[in-house]
Amino acid sequence: MEAYEVEYENLEPLFCCQRRIYPVVLQSIKDACGPKPEQPNALAYVTAFIAYGLYGWVEEWFQRGVQKTPKELVALYEHTKHSDSQQ
Repeated sequence: MEAYEVEYENLEPLFCCQRRIYPVVLQSIKDACGPKPEQPNALAYVTAFIAYGLYGWVEEWFQRGVQKTPKELVALYEHTKHSDSQQ
């Protein structure tokens, strides 16, 4: 079982306080894969781009009522990534 599957099961109660959870989600993403002070500028810009892009996906997922499972989102991302490389 993947870590995101365990978390997904616990999301239901969070919808009542959706707006309050966004800063926590953003900070968690930034802590995990966002820019770090010790990184060179170019790497920090790239990691910031990735972190905020990931946050955008999560925020949109919440706003759409979590219609897909985390596993489906990963598959969608993989499909999108693969489609972009075909162009």
